[in-house]
Amino acid sequence: KGWTKSTCLSEKDCILLPINSELHWWLAAVRTHGSTQILCLDSLEDASRYDSTAHYIRGYLEREWQERPSSTFSRCLVQDAMECCPTTVPQQDNGWDCGVFLLENALQLFMAGRSVAGVPTWCDQETAVRRRSCLRRTLYRLQAESSGERVAVPELLSRSPELVAKLRVLWGLGAAA
Repeated sequence: KGWTKSTCLSEKDCILLPINSELHWWLAAVRTHGSTQILCLDSLEDASRYDSTAHYIRGYLEREWQERPSSTFSRCLVQDAMECCPTTVPQQDNGWDCGVFLLENALQLFMAGRSVAGVPTWCDQETAVRRRSCLRRTLYRLQAESSGERVAVPELLSRSPELVAKLRVLWGLGAAA
């Protein structure tokens, strides 16, 4: 709950929610413009988990609306009418790339802006392998740049804003705003 304390969710076009379910990562994205939808982007598709996830998301948004009734957050966003939309995405063919699929699909969704139809391609296995390799090289390089000491990645990044800037460029996000 604390991570949205200073953020008005109603002003966001899309709310990205990484979901971990039984050691598998997938992405739920709440689209808040036009008709509100909960997109389910899952590289190991399992429709049985989407309804319960949508239920929890609706509950969270309902509490958000109750705590900030003066916000422009529409109560209709949290009604059962908020459609849960499993989105067809390429499936991973191994048991370890789900996090890479999640990150790449979030990036594609972010870059597409308001239109899911504008997403050129969702992450596929070939893209996941390349992205995983790129991440590995980047982490090794960051480790080397930290004077060789063994440091956890979050600590390494918090120490070096310039490293975060390098990652943003590597991921095609440009410089921080």
